[in-house]
Parts: sequence; C-alpha cells; structure tokens
Amino acid sequence: MKIVPVFQKLKLKEGSLILTSICSLIIVIVFYIFVSSNRIDVATPTFGFLSIASFVLGTLLSLIVITKGIVPIAINCLGIVLIYGSIVVPVLGQDMLGTIYYKASIGNVTDASLHNGSLGFLFLGIFMFMMSVTIGYKPSILYTRNRPQSMDTFWSKYPIWKKELMWIGIRNRPLINVASLMSEKERYLLWRYEYILASINESLFLVPVNSFIPSDSVLMRDRSSGKIMGVDKFMGYFA
Repeated sequence: MKIVPVFQKLKLKEGSLILTSICSLIIVIVFYIFVSSNRIDVATPTFGFLSIASFVLGTLLSLIVITKGIVPIAINCLGIVLIYGSIVVPVLGQDMLGTIYYKASIGNVTDASLHNGSLGFLFLGIFMFMMSVTIGYKPSILYTRNRPQSMDTFWSKYPIWKKELMWIGIRNRPLINVASLMSEKERYLLWRYEYILASINESLFLVPVNSFIPSDSVLMRDRSSGKIMGVDKFMGYFA
C-alpha cells in the first residue's frame, strides 16, 4: 500500500486549509473583543476556556502556510504568539493595575494602557499573519517596482540562432562567419563569449560564436563603450 506524505495531502486540501485559517482568525478576533469588553478573572473557567481555545485556533492559523517553507511558518508562528498574547495579557495584567516600581522607576498601569497594549499585539499579530501568507503565496508583491532583473532573465527574451534558421540567409543572401564582422581585437576576445547578440532580418538573436549568419547582419554594441553585447561564457570576465 502506497503511503502519501502528509504535506502532499495538505497541498491537495489547500482550499480547506485557507478557509480554516481565515475562520480561526475571525473567531480569535471575536474572543479579543469579548475579553476587551468584559472583566474576566484568571481563576474562572471562562478564562481557561478562552486561553485553550485561543491556543488551538492560533495553531490552526499555521495551516495556511504549513506547506510554504520555513520562513512563512516562522513569521506565522510569531504572529500567532502576538495574537494569543492580545487575549491573555489583558486578563493577566489586571493584577498589575495601579502604581508599579521597577528598578527605581515608577509606572502606572491602567485599563486603558492594558487595552492599548493588547490592541497593538493584535494588530501586529494580524500583520505578521498576513505577511506570512504573502511570502508563502505571492512573494512578488514584496518586490520593488524597479527591481533589477537577473542577467538570465534579461537574455531569455532573445531566441537563439540555430542551424535550422540559416535558410533565411541562404534564400536571400550569402552566409558568413559571425567572427568576420568583428575587429581583430574582438576576435581575440571571442573566447569569453557564449553567445553574441546580433540583428538578423531586423530581429534580435543570440548567435553562438561559431555560427554562420547572413552577410548583412549587424552585431549589437554597447552605446557608451562600443563593445559587443553578448552572454559571457565565464563569470568574472568582461570583454
């Protein structure tokens, strides 16, 4: 009998996991509103139920990113701790109401300060939760608009000139070796290139350095330096 990995099962039920996590978050927010609106004693069964239920619901929040990698999971766990703290801190902090002394400092804990602190925990926890979901499902949202492209991405938009395309030159004009369009110095540095960018029949191609192309082709050059444009064969070399 073939055993299906647990994570593979979770991926198949991704829609259900997302729905479960969203419902858990809504219920936790309802718990927070209830705790903020009522005075609850730590010793009462109500607080015990809210504490355990909030912990279970917080655990369910992690299901939405459990298959998305260690980084979203770590951020999600941090958010869960903050959301859980927003529920238990207002109750546990009731014993600290009034003036407190700590290392020669005097402070005053009030219901308002506890409420503001727990509200900050809740908002920060929800933010961390949403951040984990964003990183797990759509990390491209976090990329800057003018993020520079990698060289592989830049060159991938140009097709490679292959032998099958030589009929274009044979039918209309003679073929010549790509090196014959270069100066002596450029031919000397040709070994550094894997492909040369050339305009053939008004279309740009990446031409292998030992290829034949139509005689009226034009090698593309950098405007400022005049150097041939192409894909480097070895990292660290600049022609």
